[in-house]
Amino acid sequence: AQQGLERLKVLCDTLESSDRTMQDFFDLSPDLLAVVHVDGFFINVNPSWQKLLGWTEDEMYRLNWLQLVHPEDQAVFREAIGRLVSHDLDRLVCRLRTKDGQYHTVEFSATKWK
Repeated sequence: AQQGLERLKVLCDTLESSDRTMQDFFDLSPDLLAVVHVDGFFINVNPSWQKLLGWTEDEMYRLNWLQLVHPEDQAVFREAIGRLVSHDLDRLVCRLRTKDGQYHTVEFSATKWK
């Protein structure tokens, strides 16, 4: 039993270390990284979003994707996101609204979380 507990502790420590490494990768990336729920609301965003768009992390969690996408880009955006059900999105270019109302053109890819 003691050997099993020691093995479990090693596995937990390894998992915790791996989780910290992935969070560091996420937080330190200069790219815009996000996890978005199927309803379009952000679950996790990295600091690059605030640097580019000006929204705080808390504000981002209250925003839906479509609230950021330029009105002229929304139809293409919706269609592309709809394709995520069956396959990854290789490339999408759209304009995202900054907190001060300006727009930045971004190119991104997306993968359905399985």
